[in-house]
Amino acid sequence: NDVGIYKCIATNTNDDETSWMAHLNVEDSRSNAIFHRVERIDLPQAPTQPLAVAINSNSIELAWNYPSADVQGYFIEYFHLNGDDKTIQWRRLYTTNKNSRQIINDLKISSTYQFLVRARNSYGYGQPSLLSELIETRNEQQFTDDFIYLLDPINIQETSVTIQWNIVPKTHSIDRYSISIISEKDVNERIETIINKNNLTTYTITNLRPNTDYSIRIMATNSLTNIIGRPSNTILIRTSESIPSSSPNNVHVELTSLTSLSIHWNPPLETEQN
Repeated sequence: NDVGIYKCIATNTNDDETSWMAHLNVEDSRSNAIFHRVERIDLPQAPTQPLAVAINSNSIELAWNYPSADVQGYFIEYFHLNGDDKTIQWRRLYTTNKNSRQIINDLKISSTYQFLVRARNSYGYGQPSLLSELIETRNEQQFTDDFIYLLDPINIQETSVTIQWNIVPKTHSIDRYSISIISEKDVNERIETIINKNNLTTYTITNLRPNTDYSIRIMATNSLTNIIGRPSNTILIRTSESIPSSSPNNVHVELTSLTSLSIHWNPPLETEQN
């Protein structure tokens, strides 16, 4: 009789452990039972597809988005596609920081790699991200002198900002841009990738927090030639103030005399004061 509860425990060389439990119930093949897969809601969500934000001859810097703040680290897996061995050997890197950015060192020059990322919380590792695009390390001849210069923002609103830039010199075709957006109020860096249509030089970043400081920089990419330009200068902006998104709380009224009273309250949370 195979009916029962089964538990699978996986442990790596760093003594990191994750487990999965499932209940097996054997039904008669002639029954109309409907089976459902049980999802683990306590494990972290999958990060977004990792992007290369900097490529050198023997290192690649990756960045990805992750919306939750309960991450204790990341597990990065990658493999080398240019090896003589026909079998793919996965390499692994464990991080204990919450930053959604990591430099992968000790790579081979002019070689192609592919990456995926898993997030870890106190319950274990979650589902993997999508595989990255094929990313190739470069030799010295592949570096470009193109430089993007971010100008002063055109328009700053409560939850958005329109940025503008120049490219000097314009010697390479650019098919997309990656924009890095960092705020002290957010645990993770935010990366937005946009397609370059009609020689784009402006872009509006939305879904920002009111009355919040941000640092922004941009980088150009040509995916056909795998050329990534140098990151731009960094600009600092503060979004406009807005009305608070919550009310004062713990309001107390105290009668101090026949003709006066005292009112005490706590302000909204700092993240909700806007």
